[in-house]
Amino acid sequence: MAADPESDASPTRFQALALSGGGYRGLYTARVLADVEAHFDTSIGSHFELLAGTSVGGILALALALEIPAARIVELFEEHGREIFKRRSLLGVFQSTYSSEPLRKLLSQEELFGDRTLGDCRHPLIVPAINFTTGQPVVFKTAHHSSLKVDYQLKAVDVALATSAAPLYFLRHVFRSNQYVDGGLFANAPGWLALHEAEIFFRQPPDQVHLMAIGTMSAKFSVDPRRTRRGGWTSWGASIL
Repeated sequence: MAADPESDASPTRFQALALSGGGYRGLYTARVLADVEAHFDTSIGSHFELLAGTSVGGILALALALEIPAARIVELFEEHGREIFKRRSLLGVFQSTYSSEPLRKLLSQEELFGDRTLGDCRHPLIVPAINFTTGQPVVFKTAHHSSLKVDYQLKAVDVALATSAAPLYFLRHVFRSNQYVDGGLFANAPGWLALHEAEIFFRQPPDQVHLMAIGTMSAKFSVDPRRTRRGGWTSWGASIL
């Protein structure tokens, strides 16, 4: 781990990296990370005390925590993007627009996540999702605190598919006898979760926490209260990824 969260000796600078969602636009985030790693010839995850990611940002954060080169995720998008985002439904009325199976197969490759678990992560990590079965938000975490005794057993592939299961786009992901959907429904700005984690679980004073956020979201995805509330594809589609 990059830090001992329960030590009385706090680092003078606690650095957290937050990666937001964005669907295929995650290629931009992955390219930024890959360019930084190539320029400095380093694994970017090793320079942060905490990694946080939502949706496609969660997939990227998982890769960084496992010290999988960001360039490998760039290749995943560039070489298999059409396969991942191959439409099976035009309207998404009766089924999701895309199948999650191609993404699952790709992430399950040994050179990517394979059978690795959160316990295999080399750096502290948090990844949000929604437990659709209970209707409650959840945050999957590495065992970076003595109270975190369960999630480290979870497979990285399951966490990745849970946080990226955007409604209407991908199937709800099922594991641990529950259905999960995209963490962006409550934490598309995972930096807020990272700040809370740093203060509560790593016992860091707020003025010592330095957060870098990388993503592709913009103001146009904010919800205008004057807009329609019908809730169909045209209502959800522009804001949930």
